[in-house]
Amino acid sequence: MKTVTIREAKAKLSQYLRAAQGERVLITSHGAPVAVLTGVAGRDMTEVIVEYDDRLLASLKKAERGGRTSIEDVRAELAALTVAKPSGRGSIKRRRRG
Repeated sequence: MKTVTIREAKAKLSQYLRAAQGERVLITSHGAPVAVLTGVAGRDMTEVIVEYDDRLLASLKKAERGGRTSIEDVRAELAALTVAKPSGRGSIKRRRRG
């Protein structure tokens, strides 16, 4: 696992995102861990959301236990999460320096 500081991660984000496709990248602040970058390139958006969204996972587990969550509720939550995905390159507005 590669370890970098927040400052390094900010300065070379693209580099560390590429690196995260092969190995996890641990980001630290003052020597303490704050985040881990995990590569998901090439994976299906729905698969990634199901794996990493704690709220959706809790809903699925509740449904498995016979809780009151219906499949329609899970589908609605999943649909709401996938709507928020970025539209691709240029979707982030940049501040102009002036």
